[in-house]
Amino acid sequence: MAEGQWFTRQRVAGVCAMALVMLAQLGFAGSSSCGWGSLAWAGVVCLAPSSLFLISRQTYSALVSAVVVFPFMLWANVSECWGADSGGGAAMAYVVVFLFGVPAAFFGGWLTLMVSKLLRR
Repeated sequence: MAEGQWFTRQRVAGVCAMALVMLAQLGFAGSSSCGWGSLAWAGVVCLAPSSLFLISRQTYSALVSAVVVFPFMLWANVSECWGADSGGGAAMAYVVVFLFGVPAAFFGGWLTLMVSKLLRR
């Protein structure tokens, strides 16, 4: 990456993927019984690996990381916010997202980084 070229095509693709995931998250918040604040913070936490990969040279890993965590977030939103209220208890679907989705996003981005380094050789 040349000096002064922060807005590369790869980085813009990663930022767009992160923005689309966050817009989908906020769309769920607006069209369901779940609160805006809780889903917004959950989206920020789930996209933390993607934002870390934006700093790297191979920023397609941010795009991969955002795409990997999206199905986990989609499942949690559908089961928590649109599912029938079974009553009692706390919302626990995002525990699965934090325990499996965020590490899977980090691993997917890291794997993309490693494969791109191997292919450059």
